[in-house]
Amino acid sequence: MAQEFLLSPQCSLSSSAPDRSDPARSGCPHRCSRRGSLDAPPRSATERRPAWTGPSARSRPNLVPVCGKITSRIAGQSFQKSRQHHRARLNVLRTETEFVSWLRAQVPSGARGLEIGIGDDGAIVEVRRGHKLVLKADMSIEGVHFTRRVHSPRSVGHRALARSLSDVAAMGGTPRFALTSLAISRVATRAWLRELYAGMLALAKQFAVILVGGDTAVVAGKTVLDVMVAGEVKRGMELRRSGARPGDQIYVSGRLGLSALGLRLLESGRRPSPQDAGAIRAHLYPEPRCALGRYLSRQRLASALIDISDGLSTDLAHLCESSGVGARVRADLIPGPEFPTGHVPNSLDLALHGGEDYELLFTVPPGKTGQVPVRFRDLPLHRIGEIRRSKGVALVRPDGTATPLGPGGYDHFSK
Repeated sequence: MAQEFLLSPQCSLSSSAPDRSDPARSGCPHRCSRRGSLDAPPRSATERRPAWTGPSARSRPNLVPVCGKITSRIAGQSFQKSRQHHRARLNVLRTETEFVSWLRAQVPSGARGLEIGIGDDGAIVEVRRGHKLVLKADMSIEGVHFTRRVHSPRSVGHRALARSLSDVAAMGGTPRFALTSLAISRVATRAWLRELYAGMLALAKQFAVILVGGDTAVVAGKTVLDVMVAGEVKRGMELRRSGARPGDQIYVSGRLGLSALGLRLLESGRRPSPQDAGAIRAHLYPEPRCALGRYLSRQRLASALIDISDGLSTDLAHLCESSGVGARVRADLIPGPEFPTGHVPNSLDLALHGGEDYELLFTVPPGKTGQVPVRFRDLPLHRIGEIRRSKGVALVRPDGTATPLGPGGYDHFSK
């Protein structure tokens, strides 16, 4: 059974970006006015649950609180759709002009470098002198990258933009503008569409990215969202995955496997525990490492860089192939999820093959490793291995034995 995240009635459409200044709210991306329920004490036996107002008590869904303004519905519960639900499944907006006008009102005007944005035949932007453009597009497909059972529309929008932002970070660039092409399912509601853009625009605001246009269609099938981000990088400062050399040390940021663990927890159907909050947040609301990418570029520390979207094993193989080298990584140095013993069947497998971490994997020449900080803005940086001349990637176990490490992450063409 899986879980579906549903916005409760008090969740505002204009909720802003995650507020991490308050530890009590750090698990909720909606600035909840009370502590997230993952941190709240369990309901007492004498406390009455709120009455269900749906068609019948027998048919009500099992709603599990996840934060002050999100609830999780355990999939597999059959319940009758209300008349209001059927009435909501109308065309998303009456006309395309109405949609464009609504979207233009959500986007700030007067951004630096933006001459013409939403509403004309195309956008016109300026590129600063001495800089190059970094262009990246990523699709988010319903049933492949997200499902309505697990992902709220706000999470879908956030994740769709985060994918492209992370790739710009891997080039050492600064994201500036975004275009979105959306094929919205006819069964989607207006509220679902507004929440999707609310999640996307909240993340865009956090990174000073301006939505400047795109395309929209209503389709009979599933929703498909394509986000293109235009960034910039100072000439000569761009980073690539092809610059690793033998002897370079291999680093990763953050902790790997959390997103895959979060997805596993969401799909398990069980009530989330306080220990699950970090993994669930990592999956639903990943944080692109744009500041770290710029730091590695400006300090000229990284010889090669790639973001971890398909899993460490797969993306390290990509980096090695592009650079014409091999690698050896130590299992005991790879930062997997930290949970009580027995909570995770195999933390190392999640870290190696999980994917969708959007952390950065980079190599550093041996003469510069002393300049790599242990932490960058509270983000830990871990040395996990070394680039080798011989091709292939090897995983060194704690007992010293080395075994080949093949790409085990996600590959669309192998599914």
